[in-house]
Amino acid sequence: MHVKIRSRMQTVSVTPVVGLPQVQGWSQSVDHAYGGVHLVGTIAVSGENASGVGRDILGLILEQELRNAQHLYQFVEYLQGIASEKSCDLSVTLGIFYLGRCTVCSRQGSVWLKRAAKVGALVEARSEIALIQGSVKEDDVFIFATQQAEQFLSTVELQFGQGFDVDGVITSIVPAIHGLENSALSAISFVTISTKSESEYKHEEYVVHPAAVEPVKVQNDLDIPEALQAQSDHLETSVPTERSASGTTDGIPLDHFINFFKNLPKLFSKKTYVGNHLQKKSVLWILGIGLLVAVGIGIGIYYVLHLHAEQAFAKELITPYEQQLTSAKTTAEQDPISARAQIETVIAELVQLQAEYTKSGRTVVVEKLEGMVTTARATEAEVSGKQEFADLPIFYDLRLASQGFLTTFTTLQGQKAVFIDAQKKTLVVLDLPTKQFLSLELSSLDAVKAVSPQRDEAVALIAGGVYSVGLTADSQPATIKELGDSNRAATFLNTFGSYVYVFNPEKRNIYRYSKAEKSDTYSDPIGWLQDPLGVSFDSIKSLMIDGDVWLSTEKGEILKFSAGKKASFAVTGMSEPFSTPTFLFTQEATTNLYALEPEKKRLVVLTKSGQFLREVRSNSLASATGFFVQEQLGKAFVVSGSIIYEVTL
Repeated sequence: MHVKIRSRMQTVSVTPVVGLPQVQGWSQSVDHAYGGVHLVGTIAVSGENASGVGRDILGLILEQELRNAQHLYQFVEYLQGIASEKSCDLSVTLGIFYLGRCTVCSRQGSVWLKRAAKVGALVEARSEIALIQGSVKEDDVFIFATQQAEQFLSTVELQFGQGFDVDGVITSIVPAIHGLENSALSAISFVTISTKSESEYKHEEYVVHPAAVEPVKVQNDLDIPEALQAQSDHLETSVPTERSASGTTDGIPLDHFINFFKNLPKLFSKKTYVGNHLQKKSVLWILGIGLLVAVGIGIGIYYVLHLHAEQAFAKELITPYEQQLTSAKTTAEQDPISARAQIETVIAELVQLQAEYTKSGRTVVVEKLEGMVTTARATEAEVSGKQEFADLPIFYDLRLASQGFLTTFTTLQGQKAVFIDAQKKTLVVLDLPTKQFLSLELSSLDAVKAVSPQRDEAVALIAGGVYSVGLTADSQPATIKELGDSNRAATFLNTFGSYVYVFNPEKRNIYRYSKAEKSDTYSDPIGWLQDPLGVSFDSIKSLMIDGDVWLSTEKGEILKFSAGKKASFAVTGMSEPFSTPTFLFTQEATTNLYALEPEKKRLVVLTKSGQFLREVRSNSLASATGFFVQEQLGKAFVVSGSIIYEVTL
């Protein structure tokens, strides 16, 4: 017996939340509509080549037109077999929504339901495949989750209970998912059910008849009020256009065209008289023209339908990548390194797909992929952290503090910057927030060779010995160490805690002076380096200490030493490596490592593990003679002669 369904039409809306992909982890939301049926769900794949296996499985899902419980159950078993063959683990939950009913099947996943004010679990599958059927109601919200994403379902339940809508819940959990150290296996699909009257839709008829199916495992232990009840009355639905053995052209069977051509001669089997008799040759011409027109129409219909199918396939193919790019742009504000890695993965996968479909000759799909690659590269440039300015804004002119002042050395003490004109033997202290200044004379000292911050509002100097100068108006230089072999040829110094370090290229070592606990005296120099420097001592351009010792060279090399021994350090993620004289800045309280390369007119921000964060280029950096960074103010300050430029970080 056949029943014609002519009731209110069911609308299924899917809103996905997907974690960030990793090399061995990949997840995705499923949203596939066909012939009045909506197939939704989530999948997650872990293991070797997870993204490749995941894309293959997603492709298989989007090729299916599943219509009953038995087919859905067997298909989930089949997907699990594919994943196992490729040494991957699969979390999959799929649901069919059709004519006010649903069928849900899951392995290593969960499905929860929000109905009215109540929220609870429908399916929580582990190693066994679970299946459940039942009816749906308007405004139901189904939550499909992979196994890793189940940890967020209690939060979803709580926020629905507090009156949040779907968008509000998603806005709340997205940062939590992306905040995981590895969210690659997290995917959640929020499926909202609504209905509209028949008059709001173009009506389609579907023939429904009972179909016996093999017994399947059905989960019946629902523990929430008004939840979907498991049903045993499986329905198998036939579509308006059935596939014939000879194939189909997107819903129009090819055998319709074949039968038309076979019967075409019968249309002219009887003679037709209109005035004079048609000659046999004229009849043949008419037959030929008619055949050509029919073939042309058939080819045109095939082309239009084929083009439409290719465009639909291309859209489904690129949608997950559009979602990943949107997610990466959001992530870039807090974690630019992860965002860039995610975008690089998207570009690599798109380029691979582009090559595959180019070989198969699917030009429409290739064109869509090319456009997506262009979009991805634009997004990559947007979050690249690279900025370029013609000229930087001027923060201060030191000639306002001391006439004719030209900076030789500079350093930072808290929120006060210290500038030294070695020729004039003048020291200027500039309070950065207020721009108030103090000028001190250093006429009692020899020419200054280096400067470094010290504790207690003071700086250390190399000037015919090592001295300490307080940053107050009445301060006088105090001796740290008299001129001697350890500091006579020293070119750099820096301090850490109560220690003073001097870099002596002539002695090929770094010497350390220790301050006595209850006096202002310092110990004899101790050679600090235990490993060879690895480069020429004369090539060193800067020395910084934040607990580790950082050195930079005239070839752009950055060296790191810990406890006198060379430590592993390499710059990663930077498209153009340092290659010319480079100067460093970092301190104990500084989060990042900063590098100035004047010849390339750039200031680069790195993590202290070497990962590239940002790069600023400007003509103003070409003549820089020193720089420092005040992270609390969110700015870098670059000095050229008497001018201080500022860079907003």
